[in-house]
Order: sequence, then structure tokens, then C-alpha cells
Amino acid sequence: MRAMASALWLLAACNALASDSRDIQSWNELDISTRFTRTLDVTWIVQGRVSSRLPNPTTYAFGTEWNFRAGKYLEVAPTWYYRASLTAAGVPQHRNLAILALTPKYGWERLTLSDRNRFIGDIHTHGSFQAYRNRPRVDYRVGPKTSVFAWGEVFYRANHDGWSRKRFAAGARKTLTDRLAADVYYQRQNDNRSIPAHVDAVCVVLELRAR
Repeated sequence: MRAMASALWLLAACNALASDSRDIQSWNELDISTRFTRTLDVTWIVQGRVSSRLPNPTTYAFGTEWNFRAGKYLEVAPTWYYRASLTAAGVPQHRNLAILALTPKYGWERLTLSDRNRFIGDIHTHGSFQAYRNRPRVDYRVGPKTSVFAWGEVFYRANHDGWSRKRFAAGARKTLTDRLAADVYYQRQNDNRSIPAHVDAVCVVLELRAR
């Protein structure tokens, strides 16, 4: 996993050096989840992002997600985040996000297909707006405790009058113990409203199950 993270970081660096409109970032997340019932998992989430060009920490956030399994193929997850960030000029911004996610998921042998739909109410320093995010994803299990995955995500923001942001990611997931797993992946973001417009990120997500 460490070698993969190094390789992904090098790829991001090469891409970012090609243009002043690009940035290299490190996105890190810790998820601590608890199973309350057979159909409900509650997760506490901490996130941090560091940039090579923007003031740091670029973003930090914490929140909670309540994941309900509604039948065999559907997950419903109300989520709340508090998020703080710095603009390119170093101006702090604070926001609260209320999210409802609906994710149909289908598995067949080693393959899992999912399509996460997020409906977002964003209350922040300069007002509020609504957004929608759609993320189809494919996971393929390559071993008993290892899988590879890829996904693409598009953003619709009501205050931007359209689909203003796109992301693509690819990486691997490793189950380390019965209670600990890690995702390491490369992500590319294009946004016609943000500065910088293009972000290459190496992302690490640690998932710890309390019970």
C-alpha cells in the first residue's frame, strides 16, 4: 500500500507541474464505524486536505453518517458535516452540510456495482445553496482481502446553474485486520468555478470498526 501511495503521488506531481492551473493535494480521512443493528451502521468521520499551492490546511471537516440498509440492494445514508476551508486568497470559510445519500448496490461474484446519489443542503459563510452529486462506482475483488476500484462523479450546484465539477478516481482497498481497512487512490478533479481549476490528489482513507 505504501508503494502504491508513492506511485500515485508521483503521477499527481507530474500532472500538476504541466500547468499553473493545477494543484497537488493530499486528502486524508479517518472513519470510525459502529454497528448498532443488523441494518444500521453509524460512522464518525474526520477529514483533512493539504495543498502544494493553497494556504494550509486547505480543508478540515468532521461529521457523522447513519447508513441504513433498506433491503438487499439499497443503502440510505443521512449525513452531517461541519467543514472549514481557506480560499486561494487565504480567506476562511465555514459551512454545514446536510446530506441524504441513496446508493443502489449490486454484487456478482467478484464484481460490485454501485451508484451513489447525494442530495445536499449547504449552509456556509456567504449564504446557502443546494447541490446534487452522482457517483457510479465499480469494485473488483482481486484477492481474499484486496480489491481495486474506479469511480466517476459529477456535481450539480444550484448557485452555479449547472454541472460545474467532475471527479475521477482509481485505486485499491486492503483489509488489514478484522477491524481495519484502507483505501489508497488517485483522484483528478476538474472545476470550471474553483481556483485552481484542476486538482490532482493522492487520497488515503482509514476505516476502523469499533464493533
